[in-house]
Amino acid sequence: MTMRRVKLLCTALMLLASHGALAVSYPLPPEGSRLVGSAFTIAVPDNNTQPLESFAAQYGQGLSNMLEANPGVDVYLPRSGSTLTIPQQLILPDTVREGIVINVAEMRLYYYPPLGNSVEVLPIGIGQAGRETPRNWVTAVERKQEGPTWVPTANTRREYAKEGKTLPAMVPPGPDNPMGLYAIYIGRLYAIHGTNANFGIGLRVSQETSTDPETGETTTEEVPYEYYILNVTLTNKTLPAVILPRLNEQQREIYTVMQQLKGNKPYLWEGIYNGGEDTGPSYEIPGEALDDPAFAALMEEATKYIGWPYVWGGSSPSTSFDCSGFVCWVYTASGVHNLPRTTAQGIYNQCAIISPSEAKPGDIIFFTGTYDSPGPVSHVGIYVGDGMMLHCGSPIQYANINSSYWQTHFYAFGRL
Repeated sequence: MTMRRVKLLCTALMLLASHGALAVSYPLPPEGSRLVGSAFTIAVPDNNTQPLESFAAQYGQGLSNMLEANPGVDVYLPRSGSTLTIPQQLILPDTVREGIVINVAEMRLYYYPPLGNSVEVLPIGIGQAGRETPRNWVTAVERKQEGPTWVPTANTRREYAKEGKTLPAMVPPGPDNPMGLYAIYIGRLYAIHGTNANFGIGLRVSQETSTDPETGETTTEEVPYEYYILNVTLTNKTLPAVILPRLNEQQREIYTVMQQLKGNKPYLWEGIYNGGEDTGPSYEIPGEALDDPAFAALMEEATKYIGWPYVWGGSSPSTSFDCSGFVCWVYTASGVHNLPRTTAQGIYNQCAIISPSEAKPGDIIFFTGTYDSPGPVSHVGIYVGDGMMLHCGSPIQYANINSSYWQTHFYAFGRL
């Protein structure tokens, strides 16, 4: 029998998803990347009668994964018409892509088919947490069993007896067998197996031992873990935003001079912050356009940031910018128009839409389909005349709106 490699990234006996849960198959990402899949949303049907575990099983997710992606959802009966996020985007474990890899922390099992270019991912539950196995344990499949039998331990039978239930010494294969339809035995004491209880998939349990003070009898029972979800907001910051708060006044002066002169060795600074990248086509704004004081104010502010990097969610010089953050900042900081931070679609919604023939320097240009955005407008820039715009691409740069790419994605011109 061929021995298949199995790696446990954390500890505890594994309980594989039931036969009702489907594996999600992902193509392997390119070398150097571990990100696969994408999250998406579904609408809970009208007159819903299904618990959250049913939706989890339908989309190959564990219950804890669904709870983390949908804080506040009713686990027993999600509200009809509400939206559920299906967290099918994940990061592959940082380990050899071979055989079976189990990550207890995220409650997932990864199977890499031999000679394949994909990974199969299944949700898991933990059968007997608290009985530690070696961390980062690499082992092998000893045997596989279709229709496994379950032999309850003496402790388990005693616990059931306290509730007035009688467990047989052996439970044969079938729908009442908590080991499910299949079992993979790894080592002498551990198994990866199915289950007849979907609710256990993606949940953690632990063992608590207590002693009766009168009889001295010791009992052990499995109880759910109490766990908390911590939501963290990450903020993108550029190099100066990180460095400057840590410098005293004299150091800041030295740093500022060094930024301006680049230490008389500009080649050492290429690509570090606002240099070294392709800043797009060079363009000189016509003098007559700058006779408009509003447009001149816009350009005085906007051109400060040419070459700055695109940062998703960025909306100020302390973070750099994304496309809508750049436009909102320039209009507001220049004093031309108070444009609080919003999305490209949000800017579009505030504009009077004009025809291309009416567009003049200082108007706003919108694009669609540049990425999978929630609304039709996905990108925005500032029109500067002569078929050119200044926008936050990668990096902030001028671009010719008559190129085939931008013409394909053109949506509208707008004016605040």
